[in-house]
Amino acid sequence: MVFQWGEFGKIAQNLYQFGQRDSKLCEAAYRCAISRSYYAAFHHLRIIGEIERRRPFSKTGTAHSEVIDYFSKHADRQKQVAGNNLLQLKRNRRKSDYVESTKISDGTAQFSIALSNQIYQNIR
Repeated sequence: MVFQWGEFGKIAQNLYQFGQRDSKLCEAAYRCAISRSYYAAFHHLRIIGEIERRRPFSKTGTAHSEVIDYFSKHADRQKQVAGNNLLQLKRNRRKSDYVESTKISDGTAQFSIALSNQIYQNIR
């Protein structure tokens, strides 16, 4: 069975809800939710982009920029929006994963989950 990357979106929502219930671990839960939201959207767009291009993106870390560039510069306006939203998700993920001095709020986690869901629902 092939892994369904959209399940990361479900995990993100569960992490967010966990953070709502546990004040001691809420920021950690929000950070993880943001990260999983990004990866749900990234892999969704990566697969669609590879089908459209009829070739894979890089198998290295540059794939993230390649996917964002591909969609941000796409002829279809809705796909351009998805690429720009993925870039915002990537920025949020980087802060969440690497910048401990940044306070990650409930709002940032909610926003990231919503952006990821929007990408997943609007781009097929």
